Amino acid sequence: LVAYLASPAAAYTTGTSILVDGGMALSAAVANAAHAGTV
Repeated sequence: LVAYLASPAAAYTTGTSILVDGGMALSAAVANAAHAGTV
């Protein structure tokens, strides 16, 4: 992420909140999807 933000490609990345949590948010979404149809 740091390399991207330091590159010219990120010139128009403004006013953005970027979550850096090591993938914890993704693992919670996968766990919730596994239990989506259970009652």
